[in-house]
Amino acid sequence: MNPLRLTLVTHYFSTHRGGVEQAAGHLAARLVQTGRFEIEWFASDCDVPPVMDERVITRPMRSWNKLERLSLPWPLWGFSALKSLRRSICTCDIVHIHDFIYFGNIVAFVLARWYQKPLVITQHIGDASYLTRRKALFLNALNRTLGRFILARAQQVIFISDEVRRQFSNHIRFINPPLLWPNALDIDIFYPATQQQRQTIRKQHNVVESKPVLLFVGRFIERKGLGILHQLAEAMPNADWWFAGWGQRQSPLHPTNWGLPNVRLFEDLHGEQLADLYRATDLLVLPSHSEGFPLVVQEAMACGTSALVSTETAIGAPSATQWLYTCKLSPLHSACERWKAALLEILGNSALSARRDAVAQFAQAEWTWEHCVARYAELFERLTLPADQSSTPALPH
Repeated sequence: MNPLRLTLVTHYFSTHRGGVEQAAGHLAARLVQTGRFEIEWFASDCDVPPVMDERVITRPMRSWNKLERLSLPWPLWGFSALKSLRRSICTCDIVHIHDFIYFGNIVAFVLARWYQKPLVITQHIGDASYLTRRKALFLNALNRTLGRFILARAQQVIFISDEVRRQFSNHIRFINPPLLWPNALDIDIFYPATQQQRQTIRKQHNVVESKPVLLFVGRFIERKGLGILHQLAEAMPNADWWFAGWGQRQSPLHPTNWGLPNVRLFEDLHGEQLADLYRATDLLVLPSHSEGFPLVVQEAMACGTSALVSTETAIGAPSATQWLYTCKLSPLHSACERWKAALLEILGNSALSARRDAVAQFAQAEWTWEHCVARYAELFERLTLPADQSSTPALPH
């Protein structure tokens, strides 16, 4: 049996280091390892494409990405790039896009409809609650107009967050019932350290044992809560704040521009290096909004590190609720005081250290790639069967 030809479309490649594109890259790499798929991956040429298995052909699309400077990751693709995307969708067996909202993804939707190809959409982000009022209204309006139109016409929609599924399900009649499949993680990289190994890692990073070490991982943008983290780092000088991520150096949201002695920056970390950072720290702090359930939370938990996240983020993973610390973001003007109080309470509780093993065991049992890949592979194969052979039992939600 010949491998299925899958056209994958994301706004960026995994080398851009965002959670959505990293999840897409990991899934693609593992799907071709099954021997059942060949993949053409289309994404913006803002970054060097990742090194992949030869059965994953990366297609960097010439793009204009100036809007990202305004915290709008919406690259526009050139006409020649769209021609190559059209050729791929014309000859593929199935199309898979991550999030409906991006320019290239919208074009992929149109082409999939034109050439009558099965379309699967993995939807990561939902409504915006804590952006500026104008931005929030705009994004939410897109979800209820363009998002409603596109998601209602996909053969299958997969949500990574229960909260995002709820937001869209309230106003969309799907072709098939939507599925809830959280992102998976590589437990060969993200795993807990023994107490001795953890102490060794902490010594390598010159951790002062009398000070708690609080970690943020992600892009230095407003949506990730960098404004609140700046206030918290100022208000809690007796804690060390580690920031592993990237962003515009000239932005006031970049930690290097805060001038705080208790702030430390880590750049270009991935894989084992990032995993060691999770293992070394006491708590992941992520006051983010308008996203699904972030992969960095899963990675931290798999390494035994608990996370303090917004209540909005926690709703996205109901099964993880008992293992997460949560705090409200709204209203924003008093968020710093609430998050500081929550942090002081968490850090003053001996249970934080005692629960590391249990947190890791939960994450490693809940979010494995083997389970995730098997479900996607079964779905893709079912959707490409002839109509008279596709009446198989529904996949689990």
